[in-house]
Amino acid sequence: MRKNQYWQTMQLFGGRPTAAIKLLVIVCGVAFIFQQLDFLSGSGQLTYLLGLQPYQVWNQLQLWRLFSYLFLHGDFFHILFNLLTLYFFGPELERLWGTARFYRFYFITGVGAGLFVTFSQPYSLAVTMGASGAIYGLLVAFAVNFPNRIVYLYAVFPVRVKHLVVGIFIIAFFASWSGAGGRISHVAHLGGAVVGYLYLRSWILMARWHDFWCKRKRMQSRKKFHVYYQDKQKAQFQDDSSSKFIH
Repeated sequence: MRKNQYWQTMQLFGGRPTAAIKLLVIVCGVAFIFQQLDFLSGSGQLTYLLGLQPYQVWNQLQLWRLFSYLFLHGDFFHILFNLLTLYFFGPELERLWGTARFYRFYFITGVGAGLFVTFSQPYSLAVTMGASGAIYGLLVAFAVNFPNRIVYLYAVFPVRVKHLVVGIFIIAFFASWSGAGGRISHVAHLGGAVVGYLYLRSWILMARWHDFWCKRKRMQSRKKFHVYYQDKQKAQFQDDSSSKFIH
């Protein structure tokens, strides 16, 4: 019985890692190792070359930074939090959507978070890095798809995912306006959550439009068949009447 309960708990936190999760964890881990080696050498150029600098994106059109910054992290606890969250919440979404769709959602929310940072302070030379924007997008997606799933905050307090994500969103919103948080980019967190929600809504609207279009096409086909069937019955009736008149 205890074994089954343990397995259910593991399933709650995503279960076995999926293909995309494994690759993202490996790439972020390798990038972090290279960052540390770069810092130890006294250079630090890797972070400034690949990190998100709004001025470089806005004025120099170094657009690769909107993508590359997702794989860099500031310190050990930064990457630990992001990768643990990815490991806990990502696999179930990947199994639900498929690997290709998961990648698309992850990078769209990550790049969208980077655009939020860039447009909010286009002349800033401060370096933003980390997958937090994409992670916040995944949290929103998890809350939309599994709103009543229970998670344990600080491993103690049970809370529904939808309430947890709403609380995180409110904190990110007010922190982004107040400028609180020091080195934490709350604008990126807020941007990832907003882009993730809007992207999910676009999926829902497209699915509804597709259902409406298919339903309309079926109705048109039924009407055409009904008219055809009536015309055929009418023609058959006329043939029968003509044959009776000849006899």
